[in-house]
Amino acid sequence: NVDKVPSREAFVLGKKLADTMIQEYREKNGACPDKLGIILWSTETQRNEGVNESAALNLLGMTPVWDKKDQVVGVEPIPGPILNRPRIDVLLQASGLYRDSFAQVIRLLDRAVRMAGSLRDVENFVAVHNQEIEKTLLKKGYTKDDAQELSQSRVFGPMPGAYVHALQELIPSSGTWETDEEIADVWIHHYAYAYGDALWGKLLKSAYKDNLKDVKITMHSRSSNV
Repeated sequence: NVDKVPSREAFVLGKKLADTMIQEYREKNGACPDKLGIILWSTETQRNEGVNESAALNLLGMTPVWDKKDQVVGVEPIPGPILNRPRIDVLLQASGLYRDSFAQVIRLLDRAVRMAGSLRDVENFVAVHNQEIEKTLLKKGYTKDDAQELSQSRVFGPMPGAYVHALQELIPSSGTWETDEEIADVWIHHYAYAYGDALWGKLLKSAYKDNLKDVKITMHSRSSNV
């Protein structure tokens, strides 16, 4: 049931996952990560009821709001004193099937990112990166209002209606490319479409590139029946 994603149980597991990623990064680097990437697949969310989405919300310092039927009706901040750490930015990469199957979850995550970025109760890496991306968009010729709005996009995926991309054919055909940059350009061309409440499938290559460069860890889970 899409209305119940993430579930209460998934949110508890997502918090453990987020805390583990933060702790492991701190132990290795001596500081809190400022941005993590999370890949969203439809089959994973169907199986775990939104653990990856819950991890993203926990990193942002946000929590779902459930009604009496355990349906998710919104998001709200975890107060800074309770969070007791910075609000960590996220880049959420959705597959084409996820985009079509969990559109309302994408909108929920988009609202969570935008709300988190507006808060100033603790150190806020979302807000920091919003300002950096906004500057890039202004240099690209966007208006102040558009740059401010688009700089907050964090959910990206393939263009509307697309499910596969050229990399599946390009990578095995090593004679058709020479550098990693060529592969990266193809990926960005196919996967830099932003999704959220106010926009759906808007190509934002500059914002996507700026989001990618700040990612310190990427998480991708795949379930098994074994």
